[in-house]
Amino acid sequence: MVERNRIKTYCDNSTYHIYNRGVNKEEIFRDLQDYAVFMGMLKRLLGDTIEKNSKGKDCLNLNGRVELNAFCLMPNHFHMMVYQVEKSDIETFMRSLCTSYSKYFNKKHNRVGHMFQGTYKARLVETENDFKYLSKYIHLNPSNWEKWQFSSIHNYLGKRTNDWVKPLRVLETFENISSYLNFLDDDTYPIEFAKECTRQESPG
Repeated sequence: MVERNRIKTYCDNSTYHIYNRGVNKEEIFRDLQDYAVFMGMLKRLLGDTIEKNSKGKDCLNLNGRVELNAFCLMPNHFHMMVYQVEKSDIETFMRSLCTSYSKYFNKKHNRVGHMFQGTYKARLVETENDFKYLSKYIHLNPSNWEKWQFSSIHNYLGKRTNDWVKPLRVLETFENISSYLNFLDDDTYPIEFAKECTRQESPG
């Protein structure tokens, strides 16, 4: 049986829930440097400034083509809410991100082989309700979500500014930041959204 969300049909001007975890549920972030390197790669790919590689050539930059609306990095998995302009943009983004990070991680931790549990998963966000609750699901992943440093919650609350994180697409659907916080404090979800989250968390 083909795993749900593994075969991806991409659409122009659409939002996706992108997620993956370590092979055998192993950690993909073992220390602070690992988190920092992954976020540095997000900055390189999505930031306003085009960075140079070690040879002085422009690095791949997808600013204006891919927009990171929310993210959360956990020890053995990650979640991202991503908007793309053209249907091939997310594939380009994720191929570069996962390949670069895997090379870094394997070299640093002296390991070989795949570090992720197969290809990343991508689910199209199709409804307004789904769009609204996705950022909530992502931000509430850590039990200590208000203090978790490796998510975009601090960008939403105005405590951190990164040019590679774009929370406005979500926040503009709320009256203000306080109303978004109240939304997070209520940990209930619509039935269909909760079912989808359960499928994502199930083994396989």
